[in-house]
Amino acid sequence: MFWTVLALITMVAATRRGARALWFVGGALLGVTVVKLFLFDLSFVKGIERIISFIGVGVLLLLIGYFSPLPPKEEEAT
Repeated sequence: MFWTVLALITMVAATRRGARALWFVGGALLGVTVVKLFLFDLSFVKGIERIISFIGVGVLLLLIGYFSPLPPKEEEAT
C-alpha cells in the first residue's frame, strides 16, 4: 500500500508540473508494486486480508486514474 501511495503522489505531482518523464517513473513504480503484490505479498495472505488488499490497491488505482492523467507532450518550437 505504501508503494502505491508513493506512486500516486509522484504521478499527481508530475501531472501538475507537466513532467511526462516523472509521470512514467510513477507509472513504473506502480507497475512494480502490482507485480510485487501478485507474486509475493498475496502468496502469503489468505481470506479477508487478500480481499482488503485487492480493494485497497484497486481504489488507489482508480484515484490515480482520476487525479493524474498523462501530461500532454510538449510541442516542438518552430
